[in-house]
Amino acid sequence: MKSKGFIVGVASFAVITLLLYLAGDVFQVPLLMFHNEYMNSTNGQIVSSGSLIPVVIGLSLSVLIQRIYINRYAQNLAE
Repeated sequence: MKSKGFIVGVASFAVITLLLYLAGDVFQVPLLMFHNEYMNSTNGQIVSSGSLIPVVIGLSLSVLIQRIYINRYAQNLAE
């Protein structure tokens, strides 16, 4: 039971996060895009960063989905 809940949580996290990053790339939404890069050629400085907003949203929703799944599974066992 616990392993199924864990699998549902991890799978939903991966799917939601990937879909949000994909939506950011397709619709050019900077907050949802994976990669931002800044290069300063005079100093040779490169700063690379990515948005963590899809990760935070994916983590929040996956916890919610996992709890809903576990509650429904427990209700089905009680019946």
